[in-house]
Amino acid sequence: MSRARFPRLLTALALLAVVTAGGVAYAGDTIGGGAATLPAATVDADLAALVPAGTHMLVYAPSLEAYAAEVRKVVATIDPAMAEQIGVEMLLQQIPIGEFVDPTKPMALAVSLPNGPAGPAPDMTMVMAVSDVSKAEEQAKAVGLSALPSAGTYVAMRMAEEPAVRPEKVCAIASNIAAGDVAIRIDLAALIAEHREMVDGMIAQMDDMMKELPTGGAMGVDQ
Repeated sequence: MSRARFPRLLTALALLAVVTAGGVAYAGDTIGGGAATLPAATVDADLAALVPAGTHMLVYAPSLEAYAAEVRKVVATIDPAMAEQIGVEMLLQQIPIGEFVDPTKPMALAVSLPNGPAGPAPDMTMVMAVSDVSKAEEQAKAVGLSALPSAGTYVAMRMAEEPAVRPEKVCAIASNIAAGDVAIRIDLAALIAEHREMVDGMIAQMDDMMKELPTGGAMGVDQ
């Protein structure tokens, strides 16, 4: 399996579940804002310890099983035949160290948008529990993946040439995660501060599109 295929598929499924599923808990805040009003999930300290510093978006599920079930429900509304193929086994096949991943334990997908030569590019790290950390590390090396920082039975796998790095302290976005089959937390303050030009451009495009709506249906966008 190519390294590129894994992040594209998992990220697509994550966003699909987060945006459209009824069981999703969403909190877009400035770290410590909106998420505090929702029931909080009990997040394993070892998982939280591996969420990279500077994470802009965190997708969290209480287990890979719950995540797969939620994604399957969403896909079924679009393509019932494809939904039949989605399950824990299929998802594990997309993960290079899937044979060691414990699907009954919580998992998280951390996404950041660092600025690159061609503009912001997603940098993704998956945090998951494994049955044997040493064997998972050996498998990762065998397929050419970067090192796997670990905490307890959890490992962090970064989809990049550079290895994942365990942060010196727990990233704020990894605390107070909302409870749900799939939960997402977005650090809007950091996104706007670091990518203001991109955000303003997106708002301007939306505003232009709304102005083209028929009279009586147009809506403005406050910036």
